Amino acid sequence: MKFITNCIILILVCMSSILSAQQDRILDYDVILIIKEDRSIEIREFIKVDVTGNGLIKRGITRSIPTKRELKTGTINMRYDILEITRDDQEEPYNIIGKGKDQIIRIGDADVFLEKGVHTYMIHYQIPNQIESADTYDFLIWDVIRTDIPFFIDDSSVKLFLPNDAPLSEQTVYVGAMGATNETYTMTDVGNNYTLNLKRLLSPNEGMTIDISFEKGVVDPPSWLSQYGTILCILLGMIVLVPYYVYTWWKYGQDPKVPPSGMIYESPNDLSPASVSYIHTSSKDITRSYTASIISLATKGYLKIQNVEGEEKEFKLVETQKADAHLPDEEYQLHSKLFENSNEIVINGKYNSDVKLALAAFKKSLSNQYNDFIMEGHNLKFVWAPMLISLFAVIAAMIAMENSTYTNGLNIIAIVGFIIVSLVGLFLYIYLIQQPTVERLELKSRIKGFKNYLGLVGKFDDDGRRPERTTAHFESFLPYAYALGVSELWSNQFRDVLEKSTYDMEWANGVDMNSILYTQIFFNDFSRQYAYSAVSPSDTGAAGGGFAGGGGFSGGSGGGGVGGW
Repeated sequence: MKFITNCIILILVCMSSILSAQQDRILDYDVILIIKEDRSIEIREFIKVDVTGNGLIKRGITRSIPTKRELKTGTINMRYDILEITRDDQEEPYNIIGKGKDQIIRIGDADVFLEKGVHTYMIHYQIPNQIESADTYDFLIWDVIRTDIPFFIDDSSVKLFLPNDAPLSEQTVYVGAMGATNETYTMTDVGNNYTLNLKRLLSPNEGMTIDISFEKGVVDPPSWLSQYGTILCILLGMIVLVPYYVYTWWKYGQDPKVPPSGMIYESPNDLSPASVSYIHTSSKDITRSYTASIISLATKGYLKIQNVEGEEKEFKLVETQKADAHLPDEEYQLHSKLFENSNEIVINGKYNSDVKLALAAFKKSLSNQYNDFIMEGHNLKFVWAPMLISLFAVIAAMIAMENSTYTNGLNIIAIVGFIIVSLVGLFLYIYLIQQPTVERLELKSRIKGFKNYLGLVGKFDDDGRRPERTTAHFESFLPYAYALGVSELWSNQFRDVLEKSTYDMEWANGVDMNSILYTQIFFNDFSRQYAYSAVSPSDTGAAGGGFAGGGGFSGGSGGGGVGGW
């Protein structure tokens, strides 16, 4: 029985040896690592492979390179400057593929298969800012051979060169799988140039990491700019922005003194209802403007508003008189376009091209009349500078972070924080830098006084100029009350007058008088349906819509894996 067992073991060993002999392997993995005074490292890797034709290596080898490295001070970007790649002392083509944590150097020609036998690859590259600092010494932890190599490695070594032949203070070598501890090695020292040789073969997925230290002064300290360039760009942006904001606001953004509003019993400058709303809201609420114009046209006898029988939220506009020169321009345009093709328009929220054209002409008229007046003093020309300064600061900070090997969370927090603060500051500045003209402030003050009268805001003594409360006066100022958002307050002033009179709304046949006099139902329903009727499916993609409604296994990192393709 013992004889049979020994035979089985011998057979398995032989089969393992045969299979192993048929696979590609790395005969020698020798690394020359040069530490430079500027804290960069220069590396030459000599990788001698035995290509059997039955393994992974067919066209060449691959070399994985990490894009980030974990230092004790944080994560840094890895910037590789590949100087030369050769095979058997001849320049070899290569390309770098992949993104993310690792990139792959694929060495060889896709159309050329390697001959069987031994081939030696040399990869020569340089990486800046790889030396770390402690209180009393500098050090380097480097994965000479990473643990993601699928081949046996017969022999491996690393030769170290320090600037000016400086001596090592300490050195430790970790060999094996992830988490391996210190292992015995041989080291030769020739003029402070050190060669570390392993004493054993490396199996697949075993690697080697070195941890070396040397006295301070051997390499230059890290530059302040390389560590804090991102923060500097952000600070410079803030240093430029804050004085700019303060100076320009102080000189150009302080508002003139607002005149008192008082109480005014008629429309300032004989402005139309739409014009009063447009100026009062600085063109921000076009809904009130066009609804006020419809009511104004109705009360003047140019059209009638009718409820469609049986449909609570469906209206019909009926032309009763052609538009003429007595109308304000925006009302003329609105009326003319509405009834250009028919003397009746149904307003039910369904798209109507006549409604759309009428609304466009109405808005264009108001814009032509008042936009220059409203925009004067907005000082938007001062906004371009902080926008460009902020953009330049963010771009410069991102470039500095990308090119720095000392990128960490603080850099990212600084950039994101600056973007948020600069956006908030910009919007606040846009609000503060506006300096309305004296003429605009005076007109808005008078409009406010007119609104005070329509809504009887506050307690005002009758100065003898207040108009008599009649149904005619109520009707003529009702469009203004809609325009300024005080229609219910205006109606309440005339409740008793209207209830005692035989007032008949001929301009709004079929519309419940209560819905016009005492609630916002008319405004909410009519204006919303009107706006929906002006929005074509091509504007929104569907019918309806509109604008109504008010490190490696020892803790180091670097190096990289080797594979085949």
